[in-house]
Amino acid sequence: MSFTNVLTALAATGGIGDFRPLASLEELAEKHGRPSDSGRGSSEHEWPYWLRYGDVRLEACECRIVHSLQLETWNDTVTIPADRFGEYVALEASTTFRHLESGLLVAGVSWTTITRRPDQFTLEVEAPHATVHFTFVTGGDDEESGKDDALLYGVTAQEFTHWCGQS
Repeated sequence: MSFTNVLTALAATGGIGDFRPLASLEELAEKHGRPSDSGRGSSEHEWPYWLRYGDVRLEACECRIVHSLQLETWNDTVTIPADRFGEYVALEASTTFRHLESGLLVAGVSWTTITRRPDQFTLEVEAPHATVHFTFVTGGDDEESGKDDALLYGVTAQEFTHWCGQS
């Protein structure tokens, strides 16, 4: 399994295996064990709550439904949950736009490019039940500076359909 394959599947499905927006925290814990870390989203309120399974960070509402998934990709490796209870897989995290673009094209996944700063851009993908953002850093001062070799900095997948009043 390559990290590019994991990211391509995330774009196509909105999740990393069972870890996805609208997943049940109880079902994730039953299948994958307890999170490696967790905490409150705010010191003033009990919810939203965040949980971490390796480098996959989830945010959940009071209904214990995952609202968003984040993946920090700026380290050398990324640790993601495996399909087996309590196990993780470490993958090389260094991914360029060219690598991800290749995977997305092969998978037939389309995207929109969003540029808010000259040294970074984001690919926005509409996956089932979630919007996925892949943010890249170019290191240049103009929009096209090193775009093919831009490094993936972070990934988010967020749902916009569940509403319990707490997220």
